[in-house]
Amino acid sequence: MILKIKNEIMEARERSERPILSYRDLRELDFSDMNLNVVDFSGSDLSGANLSGSDLSYATLNGTILNKANLSWTNLSSSHLNKAELEGTDFSNSDLSAISMKSAEGQRAIFHSVYMRAADIARCDFNDAIFTNCNLNGVRAISSNFTNANFKNSLLESCNLSGAILQNAILKDASLINSDLTRANLSRAELEKADLSKADLWQAILFEANISKAKFNNTILPNGKKKSLFNSPKAFLNYF
Repeated sequence: MILKIKNEIMEARERSERPILSYRDLRELDFSDMNLNVVDFSGSDLSGANLSGSDLSYATLNGTILNKANLSWTNLSSSHLNKAELEGTDFSNSDLSAISMKSAEGQRAIFHSVYMRAADIARCDFNDAIFTNCNLNGVRAISSNFTNANFKNSLLESCNLSGAILQNAILKDASLINSDLTRANLSRAELEKADLSKADLWQAILFEANISKAKFNNTILPNGKKKSLFNSPKAFLNYF
């Protein structure tokens, strides 16, 4: 079947047309190391498929089912995965820059060491997802659910996380410089050694969050006040 699909893609390109593989049953097929640039997979079922090492830049995967698929070491830059099902999907070491992944379901998805700069992942469900050692600078994640997600050692600078749910999230050693966290829920979040300099925490919830050794330089606090620097969690809590 995969040979037939390769021929279909090649023939479409020879006609200078966009390859269309939408609304297909493509479960557990091996697309590894293939050139899938600009291919339209809208609505297809790619559960358990192997797309590792493939070029999916500018591809359309809106509404696709990619549960437990392997997309590690994949180029997904400027692709569209809006409303995609991504439960347990492995994106490790992939390029997801400028991707549009709005309203996706990505519980337990793995984004270890991805480059996701300027991506739009608003209103997604990333409960228990792994975002360790990532570059997420400039990400738009308004109202997304990151409950229990792990962002250890990741860059989250100049991000829009307003209204995001980050309960029990691990943000240890993460950089959140200049990020918008207004109305975000950071209850019981692990923020040890995180850098929140110039971040906006207006009306954010920090109930029982661990802010030990975190940096708050020119940070807007939940009460709307700005503080230059806190030397301890106690100083932070006493400022209100």
